[in-house]
Amino acid sequence: MESLISKARNGLALFLALLLSVSLVPGKVWAEPSSDSAEAASWTGSIGEMLESGTYVEGEALAVVSDGSAAFASNGPSASLLEGCEPLAQVSEGAYNQAAGVEQVQAYGLDSADGAGDSAVDIVLVKRSGMSTEEILKSLADDASVLYAEPNYTKEVAENEGEALGGADVQSGVSVPGSEKGVPPSLDAGSGEGPEAASAAAGESSKGTSSDEDASSGEGASQADSSVVPVMPADKTNSTMLPKDQMPDLTPYQWAFDSSDVSNVFTGQRLLGYDSNVPGWNDPSSENAAGVVALLDTGVDYHNPDLNGVMMDMSPYAAEIGGGRYGLNACPTDSQDETDSSDDFGHGTHVAGIMAAQWDGHGVSGAANGVKLLPVKISLAGAISTAAAVKGAQYLCDAIDAGVDIRVVNNSWGGNSSSLSFLLMVNALGQRGCVSVCASGNDAVDLDATVRTPTATSASPYSIVVNASGPDASKTVFTDWGQETTNLYAPGGGILSTYPYTRSVGGVEGNTILGSYMPSVIADADAEGNVAYDSFDGSGSIEAYVGYGSDAIKPENLISKTSDSVHFDKKGSLAISGAQLKAGDQGEQDGGQAKHSYAVTLKIPVAQNELAGATNFAFSTLSNTGNYQVVATCAELADESGGSARMVRDEWQTARACPTIGWTQESVDLSDLINNWGEGNGFAYHTDPDGSGYIVMALMYLTSSDYQPQDSEYVYLDCVGLGNCTVPYAYMSGTSMASPLVAGAAAVASTRVDSSLSPSERALEVVSLINGCTTQRSEYEGTCTSGGYLDCSSIDNASSRHPVIYSVAVEGTGESSGLVVLGTSFGDEEGTLAIDGIEAPVCEWSAGKVRAARPDGITSGKHLVKLTTAAGKTCGKTCVIEFSDVPGDIPLFEKEISLEGATFATDAKNCKMEAEGNRLFVFPAHRDAEDMSLVDMPYRECWSYEIDSGSWSKLCDLPIPAGTVSVANHDGSIYVLMRTGDSSLAEQHLYRLDTANGSWNEVGMEEGAIPIGAALVEVRGALLSVGGGEVVEDLSSYDVSKTSDNICKIDLDAGTAKPVGSLVVPRSLASDSEACDLKVAASGSTVYVAGGCRFAEDGSPDNNLETEAFEFDGSRAVSSALVGSSLPSEKKAFNGRFALAADDSSAYVAGYKSDDTNDSFALSRDDAAGLGKRLSYNPLSWPSALVHEGVLYGMGVDELSGGKLVMRATVLPSQPAPGPDPAPSPVPGDPGSNGQTSGSDSAGTEAPKASPGTGDHPCAPFAAGCVLLLVGALTMARKAKDGLRASWRLRR
Repeated sequence: MESLISKARNGLALFLALLLSVSLVPGKVWAEPSSDSAEAASWTGSIGEMLESGTYVEGEALAVVSDGSAAFASNGPSASLLEGCEPLAQVSEGAYNQAAGVEQVQAYGLDSADGAGDSAVDIVLVKRSGMSTEEILKSLADDASVLYAEPNYTKEVAENEGEALGGADVQSGVSVPGSEKGVPPSLDAGSGEGPEAASAAAGESSKGTSSDEDASSGEGASQADSSVVPVMPADKTNSTMLPKDQMPDLTPYQWAFDSSDVSNVFTGQRLLGYDSNVPGWNDPSSENAAGVVALLDTGVDYHNPDLNGVMMDMSPYAAEIGGGRYGLNACPTDSQDETDSSDDFGHGTHVAGIMAAQWDGHGVSGAANGVKLLPVKISLAGAISTAAAVKGAQYLCDAIDAGVDIRVVNNSWGGNSSSLSFLLMVNALGQRGCVSVCASGNDAVDLDATVRTPTATSASPYSIVVNASGPDASKTVFTDWGQETTNLYAPGGGILSTYPYTRSVGGVEGNTILGSYMPSVIADADAEGNVAYDSFDGSGSIEAYVGYGSDAIKPENLISKTSDSVHFDKKGSLAISGAQLKAGDQGEQDGGQAKHSYAVTLKIPVAQNELAGATNFAFSTLSNTGNYQVVATCAELADESGGSARMVRDEWQTARACPTIGWTQESVDLSDLINNWGEGNGFAYHTDPDGSGYIVMALMYLTSSDYQPQDSEYVYLDCVGLGNCTVPYAYMSGTSMASPLVAGAAAVASTRVDSSLSPSERALEVVSLINGCTTQRSEYEGTCTSGGYLDCSSIDNASSRHPVIYSVAVEGTGESSGLVVLGTSFGDEEGTLAIDGIEAPVCEWSAGKVRAARPDGITSGKHLVKLTTAAGKTCGKTCVIEFSDVPGDIPLFEKEISLEGATFATDAKNCKMEAEGNRLFVFPAHRDAEDMSLVDMPYRECWSYEIDSGSWSKLCDLPIPAGTVSVANHDGSIYVLMRTGDSSLAEQHLYRLDTANGSWNEVGMEEGAIPIGAALVEVRGALLSVGGGEVVEDLSSYDVSKTSDNICKIDLDAGTAKPVGSLVVPRSLASDSEACDLKVAASGSTVYVAGGCRFAEDGSPDNNLETEAFEFDGSRAVSSALVGSSLPSEKKAFNGRFALAADDSSAYVAGYKSDDTNDSFALSRDDAAGLGKRLSYNPLSWPSALVHEGVLYGMGVDELSGGKLVMRATVLPSQPAPGPDPAPSPVPGDPGSNGQTSGSDSAGTEAPKASPGTGDHPCAPFAAGCVLLLVGALTMARKAKDGLRASWRLRR
């Protein structure tokens, strides 16, 4: 996927500010294309990577085809494939070239949607019975008319967003044990005696004690009880739906729209006044928006009473563009054709209600009133394919062309990969005036450093990427973020919205349920449907006890304290103290995934016949500490005889996940509970001496940490119920919920934009307006471009909008250089600009652009740029600023290696380097904007760099495509260990490269002599293999790492490898991914080993491996030890995600990702000392390094500068300068100099100095400078043709 970064982010993200800035003069501003822009990097070298990167539909591929009508007829080797293809979308060839980086982007996009006069580029779905996806791609690769192709990727998703968000520890931010995909829980029900009783909090009437004998606390434990009879509840399909005319107003529960009064509902977590402040919200007499809002999602249940009145009727357009009355089904099945966009999953219906649910006094209300909803179903039971997404977006383009006024499209889905095809559609929609709003994701990662879907979509000037916040305005535990790649926060935790009136479970026909069970709503409606209910306001009869199971039901364990100030509904709640929770601790659960399990047992009175008619159990709970990751629902079920009972519960991975802090509302289908957790025998129904009956259920608050509740802490329980009446509403959490709120606000903002602007200009204005309608919050600083959350209170007041900095660039050279800051909402009146707190003299100020002289004392490096408007509003942006004449306090390596002529640099990632004589030899891996999961065959060629002349040339292709390579210089020859295939098909070959003519000679090695996945190193005249493992059939991993005899001395003549020692930590070169790359370097007789991946016998990986070292005496490897044990604590994290090189005096770490001012160190067995210079100011992905003739060379991918490959060199102590002498007067923008940034004035003009008074500005020639700045920036975009693949999942 990195190809998109090198294409789209270089060409598009660089100009987000330019494209959105309202201060630029509208019109077409084109850059001169680079001289070699006709040559684009080929996608064909990445087919193996594509096939390994994710799941896809076998026998299908997507292709981007030039001159489509001709190609479909007969031209090209793949003509027969193209003749049978399914057209998905069509864009102009210029639009494709812009997205691919072959051509540059206009400042304001196209005035017309179709790119008049431009050739057509088609996106098609290729299917062929009897052919695999790999065969299809290889066939397409031979056809010159195919610009790019990729598999039709798909991703399965979790059904319930709340269940999917429990993957990070609230306190530490680390992964919760067992939350990793593919790691099954080890189940332990926690049987045994409970803890001793703890004293209750002061002022409470009860104290928790444990029973002397806890016979029911463990799975399978039973108790004989003649009064227990089994009662089977009703099937979930027997529930009834609350009629709309009885539906109460649920808008008080919609905290995201109105938090002006927190005394009503959802109390105990809300921040007073924290909401989106959408103008006129929930006033049925007014409309605040217009046009059509679309959503690419799982469809919409248009029978929902809050949505059926706002659906867009597409019947008049269906004959022309396809689809049905209510949109399009882009993934039809035999039972659901393309005219049926109904929701079979629930996600799309929830999203639709947040955007545009009716304002009618019943149920919920959406953000926008006066709009129509247009659903496009791109999901089949939660799985979204690239083809469906592209086809759906093309449908929206066709609808706009047919006259449908679509202003916004919401995209609450995504994953750890993206697609050039979909980026094309985002731009195509934007050119037609439609803004794309996208969810950032729920992986709790920094998107600036971790590639995900928004890496692509954020590059489009027509997109807005949204993070999620909770009701207390904090970042949710699950949200992704990124200062460069995301824009703002919006409410996304605990969001109430519409839910399907009916839906099939998992897309299975006949397996249907009605709505969701919300006992508080049934109670508010004063309707029948709750057979047992307690709001803990004194009117209910449900009792709660400290402990687990029937034995906990004792007077001394009763929890009696209630709260009148904290409650989920409009009444009170049960307050459970920390002391009581500790008294109910059941210890470890689920094989240690839960360190503590704090149990609260519920005695629920219910008549036997009513229990038999109940379909659901529900509760709401709140923790204001955020220390509990999971709330497990437990039930006492009858055994086969019916005379005994046992407690069972859901396990860690299937239990309800808790938000960071706030109310969790959970509903459980009783029939599922019985069938999944028990043996189908029903509840254990107890009868008291007075004849009344009850059942026993429990909640277990689980934590993955050693956290124990404080005595003063409280957990609250509210709205516990059993019932059989449901409502078409539900609570969900995720960035999926934050994104549609912003989409609705964008529809509101669209009514504030000048209608005389072109469609693309209107879309850009909406994006700029939304980014300005934010309120800063310190917690968000540095995590999104705005540093704030959506606050529409300023939507009609430009002066009160929040400023946002998009980019900072250097203008001019030497002492005269200055800064150009682009953004929005700066105001027309001059404010102030500061760099690291030092004021920069302003020479020109406008609403979208500021020019300033360079402040005294500012050097090159990362700086905080802070802008303050005349109205006192501030914004900041941390970015790299490089001045040609002033190095940083920790300067960069003094020589920047020009990559001119090195065409591999456009899509290179993990490059391996070696040297011989006057040349460096580079083996690049092709990159693909993926999260660096295992990939296949990225290594295909070898490049040569002449040190003296500074020139690049391709030396040769590799003899075989390789998945991983390891390189070493031995006796003046370059040896390359190449690995092909994976799993049981893996093969390994050792070759010697003839550097004079680029020919290869395979070294005949005995089969299995060198452990699979080993790395090469030359030490004391010997060639060693280090690490590696053995291939094991039926494992998805590459190998099982050898635990001993994994250091071998290679005998090239005999073709053998003799074990000479063992590593402290077994490890392998598992893939070309950054996290699994095994790095080995020799300093004298000391060999340093870093990174790699350790695979256990079951195939489970561990890539967090500490650096180690050993000594080689010529015949044995001895004194192996972990280096980190003697390093300073802050350096013990050296775990392989850096470059490693060595000479006779030291080993060197380069490109280390840390907060340290150094990113490069001299490393010994007992110390790590900073070099006092950096390989890069920004963190690098896939860094690699080499020491040759006293010079340290380093290279890596700078993701924050558009994904470009950078290469620098530095002279180590007492060594000559690297390569040719630098030019005495570096040319601005020259990649061989260390001067200008991408925003440099390409003409090298002198930047203005600050005006000494109120007279003439020294910035008078501003217009010419602006044009030069724009042209210089635009020409930096890289050429590329190969695209991205996609693996989508809902952003829930």
